[in-house]
Amino acid sequence: MNNTNKYDPFEKMIQEKIDSMESSYNQSWENISKKMDKIDKLKKLKKWGLISILSFGLISLATIGLQEQSPETISSITKNKKTNVQSIIDSSHKIEIENVIIPSNKTKDKQIKSENIHSKTENNSYKTDHTISESTNSIEEEIKTNKNDETLSLPVKNDEFIVESNESIVEKSDSVLIISTNSSDFCAGDTLEFSISACNSRKLEWYINNTFHSNNSDGIFVLTGSGSLSFKLIAITEIDTLISNTVDILIEDVSDIQISFQEIEESQVTRHSFSAVSTTVLDGTYFWDFGDDNHSIEEIGNHYYQNNGIYMVSLEYTSKMGCTNKVNKSIDVNKKTNLLAPNSFTPNGDGLNDYFMPEGLKISGNPFDLSIFNKRGQIVFNSKNISNAWDGFNQSTGQKCKNDNYIWLVQTTNENGEPEQYKGSIFLFK
Repeated sequence: MNNTNKYDPFEKMIQEKIDSMESSYNQSWENISKKMDKIDKLKKLKKWGLISILSFGLISLATIGLQEQSPETISSITKNKKTNVQSIIDSSHKIEIENVIIPSNKTKDKQIKSENIHSKTENNSYKTDHTISESTNSIEEEIKTNKNDETLSLPVKNDEFIVESNESIVEKSDSVLIISTNSSDFCAGDTLEFSISACNSRKLEWYINNTFHSNNSDGIFVLTGSGSLSFKLIAITEIDTLISNTVDILIEDVSDIQISFQEIEESQVTRHSFSAVSTTVLDGTYFWDFGDDNHSIEEIGNHYYQNNGIYMVSLEYTSKMGCTNKVNKSIDVNKKTNLLAPNSFTPNGDGLNDYFMPEGLKISGNPFDLSIFNKRGQIVFNSKNISNAWDGFNQSTGQKCKNDNYIWLVQTTNENGEPEQYKGSIFLFK
């Protein structure tokens, strides 16, 4: 080989050495150069092929991991990744000459270290997987425990108890508070007593017409006034607050009844008329006692007293609801004597209506003084005896009086000894 013009002095020296060795190795520099180029190309091809295989493996493992995301798959992927990485590390430290791979000392050391690291990684991976499994079990147990705690913290009701939590069980209170009475109609002054269903209450609150009334513990009330009332009870126990049903009642008040009366003159007779007065509508029954052993059941009591005097009149009233009241009133009867005097007489001796004498004087028996006057005011007759009636003659002259109107005057005393005076007119006709 003659390459004198191709190389510099140094290279020329090298070339001469090689030429001297050509007979021994039967090779030229160009052949060695070609082989070295071929080796470089093979190394590059192997390197890119290995990288392609590793990339395809990683993509496949990643796809499997996404489909199954289980701890075992993750662990397997991790191990495969470590193995592939280890292969890459090992292959990067190998020297390949003429298809013979001779590991270097550094490569051996790195392989030993890599194996140790791989072993430690596997141990750590096992420990990590074991720790993750234990943590997962612990979290699941904690979730179950929390669920159990939440379930136990909710109140669970049955017929006898309320379970507040897993550590406290309390007795259930009465679910219903009931109040009741034996009647809904009452009279003013009555005592209302409620029956209350059993409950272990610390405090009772009574409400009347939705307004707080009292903390009455026995449920007894004395009723006054009239109208409708609505009762409700609230019981505060150790556990909760109970609200009762509502009880409506009606109260009637007839306590304000009074007796009223009038004196009415009718044909020289006095009539006493009695009635009941109240702020309440009175549609019940009446019983009047007039104080002289006479009675009436009419709404308006009418009575004629025969004698003067003081009488105690009483009324017993009963309403439709059964409310009763008895009232009294004292009255003073001071009526004038009804003389029952006629307004004419005929003294003609026929035996009919021949004499004039007021019949009331005969009935009363009280002392009297009867005088008869003519129109001029002259006295024509006087008598103080029932049996001495006027016969139509002038008592002073003894002559018959002419037909005319005459005035009579009576002075007497009543049953109380009080003086009374009456007068009237009488027509004399023969």
